[in-house]
Amino acid sequence: MSYSITFRTEPRNVLVVKLSSRPPVNLPTASPSASDHGLKTLVKSLRVLELFRLDRPEWGASEVSRQLLIPVPTAHRILQVLADHGYLARVGRGRFRLGLAAIALGTRALSSSDLQTLLRPRLTDLAATTGETALLTVPADHGLSSLCVDRVESHHTLRLSLEIGRLTPLNAGASAKALLAFLPEEEIANRLSVPLPAVTPKTITDPERLRADLAETRRRGYAISMEETDPGAGGVAAPVRTTDGYAIAAIGVAGPLHRLGSARLRQVGGIVRRLARVAESDLGAVRPSS
Repeated sequence: MSYSITFRTEPRNVLVVKLSSRPPVNLPTASPSASDHGLKTLVKSLRVLELFRLDRPEWGASEVSRQLLIPVPTAHRILQVLADHGYLARVGRGRFRLGLAAIALGTRALSSSDLQTLLRPRLTDLAATTGETALLTVPADHGLSSLCVDRVESHHTLRLSLEIGRLTPLNAGASAKALLAFLPEEEIANRLSVPLPAVTPKTITDPERLRADLAETRRRGYAISMEETDPGAGGVAAPVRTTDGYAIAAIGVAGPLHRLGSARLRQVGGIVRRLARVAESDLGAVRPSS
């Protein structure tokens, strides 16, 4: 209840105050804006997309609900909208995987970030520190090969000069094995389920030997190659990983065995591993120390 106040003057200069009641006025109350609601929905959608990883590529609405602590109907609506726009693909009743739009977006991100330009300083540092040719490789050929995309050559007259654009099977060479070792176990099993090609007589083509080599690579943080891709040459490489721990690239060095014997390869391996972690920081993929 509210009141109005009326003033009037009576005879003899008496001031009379009269109170009268009025109906209450309903003032508008603040409510969340549509933009705030839209931002919250966007954040939830991004969190849903982040669930789709190599070690768990498929999700359903109930699983998303439990993982993110959101209602099942909300999870279902987000999944449907993302699928309608191509960021997710339906792979069964109520099941989803990342779609072509998400893959295309990731590819554009890598292209726009220009991996070679971002990591070229690390290759330069690596070549200067070790005196050997430094290499940058990435997965290629649907994940079956490694592709050399950049190099900084050694100052030595006798050096290994790997051409940019060279494809190498994932079972051959330090850079390739550094990529393969940090795939999900299911993906490694798929790669090892088919015949492994031999690039040289020293290439590891036995699946069990390769599996043991990959386990050792993960343990020490870098891969070693002795004449697996080029006779008379050795190499060492470490993965450049995402926050999930999966390799998007590898940096390493290669050179003649008379300079890169087993003891020197282990010494250089520590340098390569350290610079790979710096490269991850350059790319924004900062992970806890392992």
